[in-house]
Amino acid sequence: NRILQTMLLVAQVLPDPVHAPPDAAIELKPETAVRASLAGLDSRQPFDVALVADTGSDGTMHVAGFTGERVEFRSLENVEQPIKRMRRRLSRIASSPEDFRDLDAEATQNLLRFLARQGSLLYDGIVRTQVGESGLLNDEDRRIQLVSARESFLPLEFMYDHPSPLPEARLCPRAREALQTGQCTHCDQLDEEAKRAYVCPLGFWCMSRVIERHAVRPVAETNLSGTEYALQSDPIAGRDTLDVLNAAVYAASNRVQEAQIEELLETLADVTDHRVERVPDWGTWRDAVQSRNPSILVLVPHTLEDVDSIPALEIGEEQQLPEDQITAGYVHAARDYRPPVVLLLGCETAEPDVPFQAFAVQFRIHGAAIVLSTLTPVLGRHAVPVAQMLVGELKRAARASGTFGDALLGLRRRALAAGIPMVLSLVAYGDADWRLGSETAARVPVDEP
Repeated sequence: NRILQTMLLVAQVLPDPVHAPPDAAIELKPETAVRASLAGLDSRQPFDVALVADTGSDGTMHVAGFTGERVEFRSLENVEQPIKRMRRRLSRIASSPEDFRDLDAEATQNLLRFLARQGSLLYDGIVRTQVGESGLLNDEDRRIQLVSARESFLPLEFMYDHPSPLPEARLCPRAREALQTGQCTHCDQLDEEAKRAYVCPLGFWCMSRVIERHAVRPVAETNLSGTEYALQSDPIAGRDTLDVLNAAVYAASNRVQEAQIEELLETLADVTDHRVERVPDWGTWRDAVQSRNPSILVLVPHTLEDVDSIPALEIGEEQQLPEDQITAGYVHAARDYRPPVVLLLGCETAEPDVPFQAFAVQFRIHGAAIVLSTLTPVLGRHAVPVAQMLVGELKRAARASGTFGDALLGLRRRALAAGIPMVLSLVAYGDADWRLGSETAARVPVDEP
């Protein structure tokens, strides 16, 4: 249940094949390439289901699901509105941060109820068949691969598989405990109707599943005979471990408070044995990447569009890097290539429609192993503590030789339990089965939660 690449079957459609021209032919053309190599597939963990999402010429999103010998296609005419509503509601965290001060805050509870009800509609649109039975996915699927075109965003993370809450539903009284343990001893004891009185955080798929996400460009936009896809990094047997805490390069927008920038810098220094460099501009960033060959890149940028309406990342004092100018030199060293993890946590966004998914694709194409980014704009005051928590989870996973997918699941639960609901807007691109390791992690004590 793993997508390696997608192909297009191209042919003329005629009312009668007798009228086909002499040169008519059926062609099978490469559409997208998810993996750069087919090596080591036997050693990989299987997925419960693999999904391919794309948007048709009529603007409707379509999903193909693959599990075992079963294939199912679904047209998702009614999911765009729930997705838009969820994006808009999440953006309120950035505009009214004081209202979302902890997990029990009224605004946080209202947000979770809203997302649960919208996520339930999304779940019904994707999972349920017209007769109400499970189709593409079921509640037992814990490992899911999603491949989508860059423009087709399907937020599986927001799917809510518990009964849709009532308008007056409250947060589960054992929500914090459920997030800490991964099990809800309250909601699991209730029948279907009784569950509607509560919002259980474990009902969200981002809190209960490992979702491996790939946003890919069509081959028509990428030259496969060149080196771009050769740089896209995937784990294979014998080379499936990222020494994620060996060295870091870090930059932030000047819109983030200096005290918070320094706080994250101290965290990175602690976990990398002080092998971290904070840079003020993109030229220095590129030089630092080439000289330090970092294992982790941390960006808390401002996002906007440049003079030609190209989405751009801004660090320091108005230092911009447009999407089309992101190259391998900004991602990894030319010598001793080691794929880094990229944390791309955008602070307040000048253009609400700037797609972070596009930046993630660029970093992945040019050699990043994994890119973690935000679905909606966030404040630096939220992005920095989430980045600190993620570094802590990476440290834990590295000591245990765990996977990035497990580390991200732990981050989401811990951050929401700590009252940081913006963690719901985090999405990861790349292979969830990268194992994490580091000699530094073995030397640095892990703080207990």
